[in-house]
Amino acid sequence: MEYHRLLTRQLKRSGVQATAELEEFLEKIHLAYQEFDEERYRLKRSLEISSEEMRSLIAALEEASRAKSDFLAQMSHEIRTPMNGVLGMSSLLAQTRLTEEQRNYLGVIRSSADALLSVINDILDFSKVEAGKLELLEESFDLRDTVEAVCSMLAEKAHGKGLELVPVVYRNLPDQVRGDSDRLRQILTNLISNAIKFTAQGEVVVRVKVAELASDTVTVRCEVSDTGIGIAPALQERIFEAFTQAESSTTRRFGGTGLGLPISRRLVEMMGGQIGVQSTAGQGSTFWFTARFPIDVSETPESAPSKPIDLFGLRVLIIDDNETNRAILVDQLAVWELTSKAVSSGPEGLEVLRLAQERRVAFDLVLLDMQMPDMDGLQVIREIRNMPGLAELPIIVLTSVGHREWLKEAKSLGLRWHHDKPIRMHVLKDLIRRALQSDSGAAPAALPEAAVPPRLQGKVLLVEDSKFNQQVAGFAAPPRAGVAAGRGRRGSAGRFLVGRLRPGADGLPDARDGRLRRHRRDPPA
Repeated sequence: MEYHRLLTRQLKRSGVQATAELEEFLEKIHLAYQEFDEERYRLKRSLEISSEEMRSLIAALEEASRAKSDFLAQMSHEIRTPMNGVLGMSSLLAQTRLTEEQRNYLGVIRSSADALLSVINDILDFSKVEAGKLELLEESFDLRDTVEAVCSMLAEKAHGKGLELVPVVYRNLPDQVRGDSDRLRQILTNLISNAIKFTAQGEVVVRVKVAELASDTVTVRCEVSDTGIGIAPALQERIFEAFTQAESSTTRRFGGTGLGLPISRRLVEMMGGQIGVQSTAGQGSTFWFTARFPIDVSETPESAPSKPIDLFGLRVLIIDDNETNRAILVDQLAVWELTSKAVSSGPEGLEVLRLAQERRVAFDLVLLDMQMPDMDGLQVIREIRNMPGLAELPIIVLTSVGHREWLKEAKSLGLRWHHDKPIRMHVLKDLIRRALQSDSGAAPAALPEAAVPPRLQGKVLLVEDSKFNQQVAGFAAPPRAGVAAGRGRRGSAGRFLVGRLRPGADGLPDARDGRLRRHRRDPPA
């Protein structure tokens, strides 16, 4: 529309005569409006085209993401399958008669395969994170048990370097929560493994406590502290970036992909928490993270610990050179209503026992660390057995994994109770009760021994396209257990082992189909 003509007409009606300058001004206004209309039209068309292109781009990205996920699943299968063959066969080979030299070579093969598998797992997990395909499960699990299980798994690695690995799980932590225990275990394993790797002497302490408690959720704070090399402040942010370590010299010296912390950060964020580090170069580090979990109220009444009446008031002497260990044991014994005294060396412990005997306030039990400087646990046991009235005093020895040279002599001195560190609290409580029952004259219950595997018979159908896995399963099976291996779908057996990814087939429908074909039995798949 010609806006200047409308304005001219309006001016005439108002009795105003339009001059040439005014006509020129109104013409400019008209041209500006015309350009504005044309620009608005072009913008509208551009937006329509952009929207269509955006939809096409989103569809293409979704298709690329699906393709990437399929590729990752296939690559995971293709990489892990031969690795399974290497690890499986090396484990079977370790059970055969080998020379010392051959066993050393085999150890290198197995440790190298484990290291390679760790790198592969990191890369595949990071790829899932980048593709947005990493998902968390939600199931009921025991927080304390999860933390203690991770520490028990890594204890041998820590003790092999002469380090103390100490889990501290605070008593107000809910027993049962809902979440992904495997991913929580992955975060803890990564942080604790790093702490062990970068610590030459001292200790690694894992603390788990309540950061925030609501009626139906709990926010947990986990801290992993070490006495290792530490990290300079300027480098602390970089370590949470992918493929990055504090310094290039660190990578050359200690190895690693630099993916563990970025993966852990993403998992922590998915759990509604944060992750960070406090460190001083040369003085050690404390990595921490928080995670929020729904409390599993349905499990709380069942799992609530009963009051330990049978242990009430008993006196326990703790002899351990590690201050953190002593503090944890004192605190835990107090929960069970035992009275305890903690000392840091063998000579100090012997003096406490002598004074207690003189004052007739004897101890009922000794918790003794085996690996101590100056006077070790074995020397302490000898001295205790030679003290008047203490020949039958119950002693529980806590020792580092793999250190067993002292055991034969200790048993000759009457030692009956010992356990690897770190010890789970429910195991320690049971061990104390058994030791005290034995001392009171009651028939002692035997410590749980390794379960003897049942004799396996019957048929197992292995549906697997990989010849590596077929061979591993065939060699690993007991002589009287028949394993029929094949690529196809048909077979009759009491048990199924089904490959998840195979050419032209999917393991899950095969497993379901195998069960449905049976009338009254559901063979495990």
